[in-house]
Amino acid sequence: MSFTPSIDDALNGLPTGTGSQSVSISHSNPSADFTLTLSAIDMLSCSLRSIRADVPSVASAGSTQLKDWADALSSRLTYLLEDIGPVEFDANAGQALLRSTKPSDDGTTKRYYELILSATQDGSFEFARYESVTGQPGRNPVDMQLTREVVSRLLKDLVDTIP
Repeated sequence: MSFTPSIDDALNGLPTGTGSQSVSISHSNPSADFTLTLSAIDMLSCSLRSIRADVPSVASAGSTQLKDWADALSSRLTYLLEDIGPVEFDANAGQALLRSTKPSDDGTTKRYYELILSATQDGSFEFARYESVTGQPGRNPVDMQLTREVVSRLLKDLVDTIP
């Protein structure tokens, strides 16, 4: 199991500071191609807009495998601001939706993680964070503030749970 380039090398190869930038990292076994979109990076942390991965091995996964994947991820991702759990399974669309089980709530703004697992086309997932403001329709993407160490652990946990 190895990442190419390594997660640390990929992050170290980015210029520090603010501004939208992306980095691609591949994992060989199981095969997974990650794209991390960042809005800022420094020596210790990253502001991640999203993590997207294409995972060919799950392109034809059944609903049981998808549910098992969602459950495995939920049990592993316990070190983020909120725990994540399955919210919805759509067997027809081949998707599972996971969200923060208890979103951060300051009274007017709720923030939560969202992860969509897909067993269609190339197999994929997308991980992001959103906020909704009381009295305003819709939601807005917000950055995930993570240390480099947490980013590395997160990618490894995402890979380790691939069915």
